[in-house]
Amino acid sequence: MKKVGIYTRLSDEDRDKKNRGDDSESIQNQKSMLFAYAFENNWEIYDTYCDEDYSGADKNRPEGVNRL
Repeated sequence: MKKVGIYTRLSDEDRDKKNRGDDSESIQNQKSMLFAYAFENNWEIYDTYCDEDYSGADKNRPEGVNRL
């Protein structure tokens, strides 16, 4: 069985989440899709990583990713 990591990141259009600590709708959707894809392919999820508060387009984002 393959081991995989799930990586999600904030989408610019989803910066208006209600509470800072909550997953944005974009992150929730990404997680759902990636977990389903891993399950369908019989992959073991080793860990989940999230760039929740920084878009890929943000040049001022810190190094590293938050582990969930």
